[in-house]
Amino acid sequence: MLKLNTGIDLAHIPYKGTADAMRDLLGGQVQLMFDGMATATVNSRAGRVKPLAIADSRRNAALPDVPTFAEQGVDGIDMASWIGFFGPGNLPPAITVRLNAELQKILALQKVSELIRSGGNEPAGGSPDDFARAVRDQSDRWGKVIRHIGLKLD
Repeated sequence: MLKLNTGIDLAHIPYKGTADAMRDLLGGQVQLMFDGMATATVNSRAGRVKPLAIADSRRNAALPDVPTFAEQGVDGIDMASWIGFFGPGNLPPAITVRLNAELQKILALQKVSELIRSGGNEPAGGSPDDFARAVRDQSDRWGKVIRHIGLKLD
């Protein structure tokens, strides 16, 4: 998205995970990386990395002094991450509703919401239909990007 929206000549380097990418960033083999808020927050607070921009529509409470890409004049870099709770495709609707109700109770617990926020995330919650819609929206959005850049799996 950054390359598409700015024309900056960037080379994508596929890593198996954050640890490998972070090792190369800290070792100077790469000059920048996108990272999830949990690890970015920890590494920033430890002074190992300098956060340059938040890839979301608004600043993050865990790193309030870090501006968004939009605040820096780069629009369209809204890649808010999220964590979802999934079950098998044939999960009975009654079980889905019950699990969702219990998850809402858990997310409402102060200790849980504080833990989530400490990692740079926001507890969201919502209905199963809301979540299904969010997953579809993300799939549609990233599907367009994948088709635009011609990404193919090897």
